[in-house]
Amino acid sequence: MKVFLLPYGLYPHEKFNQSESLLKQTVLALSIATLLSLSMQLYADEASSDLDQSSIERVEIIGQKINSQGLSVKDALIDGPFGDNLALQDIARSVTPISSELIEQLNITTLQDVLAVSPNTYSADGFGAPSLPTIRGQLGELFQDGTRRQAGNNGFGVPLSFNSVEQIDVVKGAPPVLFGSSQRNGGFVNLHSKSASTDESKGKVNLSAGRWDQYRALVDYTAPIVNDEIGFRVSVEHIDNGSYYDFSSTQSDSLFAALRILPDDKSSGILTQNYTMLNLPTMQGSIDQPKH
Repeated sequence: MKVFLLPYGLYPHEKFNQSESLLKQTVLALSIATLLSLSMQLYADEASSDLDQSSIERVEIIGQKINSQGLSVKDALIDGPFGDNLALQDIARSVTPISSELIEQLNITTLQDVLAVSPNTYSADGFGAPSLPTIRGQLGELFQDGTRRQAGNNGFGVPLSFNSVEQIDVVKGAPPVLFGSSQRNGGFVNLHSKSASTDESKGKVNLSAGRWDQYRALVDYTAPIVNDEIGFRVSVEHIDNGSYYDFSSTQSDSLFAALRILPDDKSSGILTQNYTMLNLPTMQGSIDQPKH
């Protein structure tokens, strides 16, 4: 019988047993390391989650719809030749509606103030007095409740009183057929008269003063006579305006009255009366020459 010595002086069966034992120890060590790694990872995740929840600041955002209170022309409803209670997107015309709230906030008292709000419009200033509106480079028209008014041309004519005005619409393009024939196709300004309330009583007093001795006072009141059926409105305005120029002062007194009747849900009747007394020079900025 012959016996061969292997390296390190080990027999074959002893080397196999040692390798198997080493493999088992390695597998056991890897299993223990894996378990420890998983447990530590789970603990770290839980700790990180608790830390994140306790350290992150909570921010709560609450939204609320902004009420423009009539100061945005996009929210205005328009009554006129195109229909009643129409929004801008429902009218196939370029319209700039100016509500009573916007008139008060922007202190609109002349036709020049109106056209300063609407794009691509202006009012020629002849002898310091407003003239007809110029829209899209051409003279326009002036209406009140669809009836043509004379605002003067090239500065001549009586000043326009806004005592009776509640809303103003500046429309580009020729007036509709309902307003009658016209030679001016640049556009028009339609003034809406004040309307009486049939469901509540309300009023306001407006006093203003400016340089060059310009003063204005307005008292406006409306109330129902018969609830939801009949209402009235009275507005009184006094204007005493001096001027930078000599002999160009203007005094005016205006009285507006309106009666509104609602016989049923689909019908309404409105009766208005406007009286204005003016004291102004015939030509602004000049002295009337004596007649011979």
